[in-house]
Amino acid sequence: MTSKRTGRRLLLVGSVTALLLLGSAAGCVQRHTVSSGMAVSIDSQTQDQLNQLDKTAERFVTQVDEGNVSAARATLRSIAEQVTQIPYEGVTTVGGIQALTETVTGAQEVVSAAGFQPQEAVWAAVRLRLATDALSHPHQPMWRQYRTGALGDAEQLEMGARQRSQAKAAAALTKLEGTLRLLQPALRISGKETELAKLKSLIGAIQQQLRSEPVDYKQVIDRSGDLNAELKQLFDGGRDAPTMAAPLDRRQPILWTLTMAGAVLAALAYAGFRMYRFETDAVVPARRPDRGEDKIGL
Repeated sequence: MTSKRTGRRLLLVGSVTALLLLGSAAGCVQRHTVSSGMAVSIDSQTQDQLNQLDKTAERFVTQVDEGNVSAARATLRSIAEQVTQIPYEGVTTVGGIQALTETVTGAQEVVSAAGFQPQEAVWAAVRLRLATDALSHPHQPMWRQYRTGALGDAEQLEMGARQRSQAKAAAALTKLEGTLRLLQPALRISGKETELAKLKSLIGAIQQQLRSEPVDYKQVIDRSGDLNAELKQLFDGGRDAPTMAAPLDRRQPILWTLTMAGAVLAALAYAGFRMYRFETDAVVPARRPDRGEDKIGL
């Protein structure tokens, strides 16, 4: 089984890498800038393919959320096929392509498992949708909507440390780590690998501090400040911090959310943590909002 999954992953990676090397097809070229600041030029046909991939991923999320497993599996097969047909030159980096293919194969493993786990499937589907959205909407990717929740978790981490509450600090850090795992493929596609690596390093260092006896809360507080600064750099780097969310997509205005509890619990299971239990009424964006909605996030 492992060798089959590995072979499928290598085939998918090889196919999209070959398309990257072939270059963009001729056509009407559109020039824009992705979140990392990289200038890219893509033709209209490629943009149409990216938009179609994103719409298919949105349908996949809906089917998974509704528990329509057979339809979700069929849609995911379509996604895997579309991924191999898109030329990625000027769209994302080799690391971004690798992140996309790993996310697709990861979702395939989850929805194809004999013991289907709805929470894990929802998490994998949202993760994939955020990745395809980062490809099709490089100017305003949906992963930016997680800014408020991520910064809130960092603040709760620092507050827990100031209150010398190991449990509270660990809970906030675990939630933030789960969020970053959810966003990781989209961040890599957007060229945010450097920022992501810094955040992972800081989270690892803080986790080590919280596991030590006694806990050096001053170190945790100091590193929490660094974590907050790096999160702001990730979400706001190269532009002013947003004061109000703008409409992200006026072509097909849709507002749709998934409950936070399912996605985060699945993320925590994926990360291997069992450090805390929680309840929340927050939501996870999986469709693009319209009319300036600004209350969506973790």
